[in-house]
Amino acid sequence: MKTLDKNKLEEMAILSIALLTASNSCISGVLVFMQKDLAISRQMAEFLITLSSIATIIAIALSEKITKKIGMKKCVQIGLLLVFVSGLLPVIRKTYISIFLSRIILGTGIGLFNGHSANYISALYSGEKASSLHGMRNSMEFIGQILFLILAGLLIKIKWELAFLVYLIAFFILVLFTKYVEDPIEEKDDDRFILNRQVVFYILFAGVMIMNLTGLTVRFPTIATMAKGIDINAAVGTVVKAAAEGKVEEVSSNTTDGTFVVIAHANGLKTKYANLSEDVKVAVGDVVSAGTEIGTVGNTSGIFTSKLCGDVLNVQVEDVNGKDVDPSAYFIAK
Repeated sequence: MKTLDKNKLEEMAILSIALLTASNSCISGVLVFMQKDLAISRQMAEFLITLSSIATIIAIALSEKITKKIGMKKCVQIGLLLVFVSGLLPVIRKTYISIFLSRIILGTGIGLFNGHSANYISALYSGEKASSLHGMRNSMEFIGQILFLILAGLLIKIKWELAFLVYLIAFFILVLFTKYVEDPIEEKDDDRFILNRQVVFYILFAGVMIMNLTGLTVRFPTIATMAKGIDINAAVGTVVKAAAEGKVEEVSSNTTDGTFVVIAHANGLKTKYANLSEDVKVAVGDVVSAGTEIGTVGNTSGIFTSKLCGDVLNVQVEDVNGKDVDPSAYFIAK
């Protein structure tokens, strides 16, 4: 019975490594808060999130050589320890440099043990048992993604930097792994690391897949946070009219809204018409009535493009306190 328990714990320890292999971007929800608190651009914030994936790709390329030098178990242990440390740095010191280092350390750690969960299964098991464990390992990657995203989301509600604490789970995996998993005995072979075309292809392929997934994950929080008001489906060139009488307060453009017009109304509300074409029909200071043409639907937003969202007019409403309110009660598409 004791032997059976130990075997199960060994399997659990090996499979638990896979929980972390896809966790690079699980804290991408902090991106918007990090951008604001650290006073950095969106591009710099997204780079910090993506940085760990770059480090992972490099570490994966070097992990075979490192494993041959120190053994598979030590390689996994060092990787798990690095992941644990990466979760502490942003909490200890909330600066750009500490987060920068944290992301490099995280990616390096994940890269060191990325393939070893599968390697351990192949080295220690065979037949149907190995096939079953490989299937479970794949499932553990998705479970890890979901688990860490949920935990990070809960921690962000307290303080955004606490989201990095999800990586402290690596410590418990390290303890479990160290206690119950032995270093597999490998046959001695040529210690030279041969970088042939096939190895280069797999490294590049893995890099493209990791970066593609990371890019999609990183961009989503920004888009979700920036999305305000409602989008009204309307072809480019459709005339846009003021919803009510008011005074034009702002005519401008930015990456998110594209060309936009803000109208202040007597009841304290402000309406914003975004993604207009550049040939706006009104100017700051103009007094408009309900139905006054202010411009036409365009494709000027750099984020909510026609390719992504279709042809739309984005409309927003702010109350007297500057808070966003549901615009649907004020706008009727005609």
